[in-house]
Amino acid sequence: SAGVGKSGINRGVIKKLVSKGVPVLAFRIDQFLSCNTKADLGLQLTGRQESPITTLKTLSPDNVAVLFIDQVDAISDISGRGGNVKKVLFKLLEEAKSFGTIKVVMSCRTFDLNNDARLKDIYDRDAVSNIEVPRLDWDDEIQPLLLAKGVELQQLTDKQKQLLTLPINLTIFLNVYEPGFSFSSITILYDKFLTKKQRHISSTS
Repeated sequence: SAGVGKSGINRGVIKKLVSKGVPVLAFRIDQFLSCNTKADLGLQLTGRQESPITTLKTLSPDNVAVLFIDQVDAISDISGRGGNVKKVLFKLLEEAKSFGTIKVVMSCRTFDLNNDARLKDIYDRDAVSNIEVPRLDWDDEIQPLLLAKGVELQQLTDKQKQLLTLPINLTIFLNVYEPGFSFSSITILYDKFLTKKQRHISSTS
């Protein structure tokens, strides 16, 4: 789902792999929508006019290397923005499969995945592991944090608690919270955040 922290989890995994000396290449595919070939992507991503998979194989001929592709939902059927870069994605996957030691980690919203036949076909294969990122747990993760931050929990409704199980919503809430603050919808929460940011920009300009 959107906002559960997939990109943040990727960053954590990448940091751990790098600390272990595993070659890693990572990018958000929504920033390369104009790419028509693997070489185009490689040139924009690394400065080398070759497939990113080839670059990783050169860096690590015999051992595992990992390619992270974030925001895959940006080229799903639901998004309507696939184009040639979607074809490039599938070619990258086939190339990685042929090398064997190149592993690919992709991040995609569940809704987009389930409504795109070609993407879903990837996840249905035996050699692919599908990891769903759950929402935060209220009792074990959110409530202790809010109490430590001095948030008045009794004012929160069940609907608000559910909204705060998404890391992005929780982050924004903590950013704008002050005693007595309440929100009846996610729109109001985001509006409060934008207002605060605009005030900050005005005060520093």
